Amino acid sequence: MGNYKTAPSYTVVRDTREQQGYFFKKFNTCQGTVQRKLDTGDYSILGMEDKVCIERKASVSEIALNLGKGKYAFYNEVERMREYEHKFIICEFSMEDVMKFPEGANIPKELKDKVKIIVNEFKKNNDINFIQDNPVYFYPEKNLKLNKKIKKKYFTLHTWPYFHPTSTMVFKKNLLKKILKEISFSKKSFGKMFFDARAMIYIYFFEKKYLNLDKNLTIYTQNDKGDTLSNYDNKNLIWWKRRLEYHRFVKKLFQRKNKFHFKFLDYYLTLIINIFFGKIK
Repeated sequence: MGNYKTAPSYTVVRDTREQQGYFFKKFNTCQGTVQRKLDTGDYSILGMEDKVCIERKASVSEIALNLGKGKYAFYNEVERMREYEHKFIICEFSMEDVMKFPEGANIPKELKDKVKIIVNEFKKNNDINFIQDNPVYFYPEKNLKLNKKIKKKYFTLHTWPYFHPTSTMVFKKNLLKKILKEISFSKKSFGKMFFDARAMIYIYFFEKKYLNLDKNLTIYTQNDKGDTLSNYDNKNLIWWKRRLEYHRFVKKLFQRKNKFHFKFLDYYLTLIINIFFGKIK
């Protein structure tokens, strides 16, 4: 961006879809605000729309929606932001606001203390780069809560991979950067696989330094009628297609690491079912 003794002049670009945001007036080096449609993000700098991306989150409820019902759209947006040289997500709320959300909810204290508990676990285990806790699965239609514990192994080479949702995962920044780099090839080739699946497969086989925390610190709402159940029902072909994609992803990782990957019976069973019922090559 150049070396300047004083800040260069700039004009803020505000996305036309930004409903409740800011108009920056002309002041010092800021030349004001213009409105244009941005490919990604809410704000940018005029002339640098392909390099600078700023996404604004005005409240806890907005980010909660992004991480809940709107998680797939938000995930795609974050993926697009990765292509920018300078990208930011600005959260306009405090940790106190987070702890109070949602207002009036009777959330157990341990869940509210999740951040403190996880940080303390990292301090006690300096060599640990990743922690995953046990979620409380909540089914609103049935008013049912079901605690689930992490199995001793997330998956083995010959069984179906199992791991908890993304909201239970906490990474150290250095590991997260490493994983994003190592699995970047998979974004197009393995598009049906969500990030949590790709990350956990990589951690299980190649990282090893992780902790399965035997505490329920996450509430995960399930929809009885949504994709969640159909995608993980072994009577559904979607389940078997995703299963094969997981196997192929593991194979690709091993190839990139120049390591031998032995295929167990489960791989061939999954392949046969897909060939005869899924019409794949």
